[in-house]
Amino acid sequence: MNQNLCGSKIMDDFQDGRLRILIADHERAILYRKMLSSSYDLVLCHQGDEAVKAVERSLGEKRPFAVAFLDIQMHIGPDGVELPERIHKLDPSTEVVIITDDSAVSSEKIAYHVSPGDKLLHLQKPFSAFEIQQLASVLGTKWQESRRIGKIHKELKNQVEKQSAELARLDKELRKQIAKRKRSEAVLRESREIFYSFMKYLPAMSFIKDRKGCYIYLNETCKKVFGANTADRIGKTDDEFLPIQVAQQLKANDRIVMTEGKVLNILETIEIRDEIRYLLVSKFPIFKNGKPFFLGGIATDITDKIHAEKQRRVLRKKIHPLMNTIIDMCEMITDMAAYTEHRESLDTIFASAKSLRVLINEILDIGIEVDEPGFKNIAFPVEDAAESPDPEPQVLPDSLPGLNIREAVKRLGGNWYLYADIFVFFCDDKKNFARDFRAFVENEEFEIALINAHALKGSAATISATRLNKAAKALEDICKSKNKAQILDLLGPVADAIEH
Repeated sequence: MNQNLCGSKIMDDFQDGRLRILIADHERAILYRKMLSSSYDLVLCHQGDEAVKAVERSLGEKRPFAVAFLDIQMHIGPDGVELPERIHKLDPSTEVVIITDDSAVSSEKIAYHVSPGDKLLHLQKPFSAFEIQQLASVLGTKWQESRRIGKIHKELKNQVEKQSAELARLDKELRKQIAKRKRSEAVLRESREIFYSFMKYLPAMSFIKDRKGCYIYLNETCKKVFGANTADRIGKTDDEFLPIQVAQQLKANDRIVMTEGKVLNILETIEIRDEIRYLLVSKFPIFKNGKPFFLGGIATDITDKIHAEKQRRVLRKKIHPLMNTIIDMCEMITDMAAYTEHRESLDTIFASAKSLRVLINEILDIGIEVDEPGFKNIAFPVEDAAESPDPEPQVLPDSLPGLNIREAVKRLGGNWYLYADIFVFFCDDKKNFARDFRAFVENEEFEIALINAHALKGSAATISATRLNKAAKALEDICKSKNKAQILDLLGPVADAIEH
């Protein structure tokens, strides 16, 4: 007989599909054989010792007995009380039927000595063949069901143990992931705090736009400059609060940055609180997965400098004619009084006037060469330069190893002093570049490394550091491969270019 358990077939432990039954009765062995032999595998014993050995043998063969009919009056070996007790010690699952009569030991005494109680029944003599057959059938079925349930329980126990082990493993892994996530969140919070603290006190205006051109971030300086309108700008584009012509030009500049993935330094003009303001803007891409994802910008308001430059030009136009007249008059009087006693004094006045003109020129040359800037992708357009411009102040040489200074100054509208300020800022900002970049690469933060290499390339281009620009571009390109060894190899030329 076969039973199904959890989808698998389990064979019961009996021969040829028949349950095994043990008979320990020296008087009615033939009777049992006639009643049960056709349906069951019978083992007949005439003595108690034989019955115990038969049970031991069946367990060794892994063919246990389902039911045991035991006569309480066994003449040799264990008696009717001891025999079922010994059988149940060997195999507690055997269903035992005690055959008793009026002179036998009481059922209470047998139940007291023999356990478990649910595996023990009493049959009073005389009994019929039908009673024996019915007991064999019912108890055999009970034994089979008990073993089937036992096997199911064992298999379920194994499954529970496996699932418990798997749950323990998953719980351990989950705890690791939670701890890792908490560390990542802590690092992210720290990064955000550093970012917002930096942006809060940054004197320049800074902003971030998404790929659609909507503002997603404006720093404190922007809020001060734009006032109450700042909150209204989050989630909106330039089209929604700027004149059409202005918005179109700003969007065109943004497209250059996002399409070409490079830094763009330009002069933009916008209207703030009914006043035209001139902003020196550096726009740059913010990468995600190696592609421009956001647009960042830093803007410095140079309106006051431009107005000061206009005033300087006006002063130059007013002062230069007067100084030239004074000098010409001194020269003429000196020639006319060539032999007078005042010749020496006149020479002194003449020399002082020329020295004063040089000094005034130097004072008036401090500024930026701009007038009415338009929307052009150049740094500082000059549209009304003087007819005879003064010599450029040579605060820096035309070039240094690795630097094309004159070219950079030309892009800045000829302002040597502005270039000097930018150069000093670059040196201070990039002094720890190699150390920080190496840390990003060793931590496999390749995206951050790529962004830093790209920013260095743009900054180097701004100051015309040609050697550094080429090295930074090579470093940027190799960052995309995420090959740690190759990236660190190309970091050396960059570090050398920064130091020298």
